[in-house]
Amino acid sequence: MTRGQGEGLAQWNGEHGFPVRPESRLCCGPTQDVGPQTSCVGANIRTRRGIGAIDDMSTHITGQCLCGAITYEITGEPLVSGLCNCTDCQKQTGSSFSHVVIFKAEDYRQHGETGSHDTRGDSGDMVTRHFCRNCGSPIRSEVPSMSHLAIVKAGTLEHPGDFPPSVELYCKDRLSWLPTLEKVTRYEAGSR
Repeated sequence: MTRGQGEGLAQWNGEHGFPVRPESRLCCGPTQDVGPQTSCVGANIRTRRGIGAIDDMSTHITGQCLCGAITYEITGEPLVSGLCNCTDCQKQTGSSFSHVVIFKAEDYRQHGETGSHDTRGDSGDMVTRHFCRNCGSPIRSEVPSMSHLAIVKAGTLEHPGDFPPSVELYCKDRLSWLPTLEKVTRYEAGSR
């Protein structure tokens, strides 16, 4: 199956509310029924096809920082790809937004030690932003309530173009001159 052709549902979850696969039960727990009108952290579940979430793929994905001191490999499939326009992400990336791809944490393996900086998100959760201590490349983010997820900075992936975004968050902070992407679900803030 290729990216963008899958069946199934995407659930909304997390610090920024990225859609994730329902079978992973990332926020609803193992006993909660997940139906088409169920709400999970404040947003309706949507079909994966409807929002363009990434499809099933058995892969070996790699990435690294600019200088190569931090490398990583991911053996599982991506759950979703998204853009965040919040001012913290703008400052952390030194750019207009942050493009992230989310995987199960158990599928992410990193080689090399990162530095980190903590900030507090809108939810009140701490966001730990990991970066290469040598070249400064942002690598990934962690949120305690989502410790089961690896939020990887797409620009560090070997092939970032393989992961088009399906969601865009904090559009209220989006720079006005950025072009509007088609087939992307947008939220003024997080999706909560």
